[in-house]
Amino acid sequence: MVTTSQGQNAAAAFTGSGGQSATLQTTVTMPSSVSVLAPDGSTVLSPSLVYTTRTFTLQLPATGTYTNVVNPLGTKVGSITLKLT
Repeated sequence: MVTTSQGQNAAAAFTGSGGQSATLQTTVTMPSSVSVLAPDGSTVLSPSLVYTTRTFTLQLPATGTYTNVVNPLGTKVGSITLKLT
């Protein structure tokens, strides 16, 4: 994903099954806050700072579509790479 204007957030969806463990590797070119929302909108990963690369282990509580939200901090734009395994 690429942000092209200041204040632009990015989101990516993925599907998962309840009880599944997942690893999310996030790489950014600008400091960002990363969070993951469950299918019901509850928080699986609270907003966490990423400055370059950071890996998170997630326990998925339900089957459905999850949303990964990336909020770049400040006025920078750049690229965001998400890898889910």
